Amino acid sequence: MVETSERQCPECDGVMVPIYIIDRSRLNEIQSMDSVLTYTSPNAKPGWLGNLKAEGAVSAFACNKCGRILLYAKKA
Repeated sequence: MVETSERQCPECDGVMVPIYIIDRSRLNEIQSMDSVLTYTSPNAKPGWLGNLKAEGAVSAFACNKCGRILLYAKKA
């Protein structure tokens, strides 16, 4: 999920462009470029298989001027 709406950098007023954050923590798993970062609450309890239920997705943007990266949460 990559958002296409244009955002402005709060640091330098540059243009924030959508980026992918590449997760290398699971080197043995095959991941596609359309895999979505997700988040959950700090109080979430693991399910029966140890999984945490995602509460939403994360979108990432980088400033084309200063390089600042911002992450935005989007509720599911």
